[in-house]
Amino acid sequence: MLSTKIGNEQIQLKLDGEIKDIIMDLCNLIILFCDEIEYRAGLQSEKTYQVIKAVCDSHFKGTEKIRERSE
Repeated sequence: MLSTKIGNEQIQLKLDGEIKDIIMDLCNLIILFCDEIEYRAGLQSEKTYQVIKAVCDSHFKGTEKIRERSE
């Protein structure tokens, strides 16, 4: 189970081992990617994570709209 708190809401996802491992690997890759951006661009870590989060949020909102249209 993966759990996180977003704002005041506690969110828990029940995932099988393989899916959880994939998500954790993806998170580790994002961290490495942010580290590389910081190194190359000289950005502070919190700004890098904010940019990555904003891009991901925008992408997920776009894919949600596509899914809604296809249903």
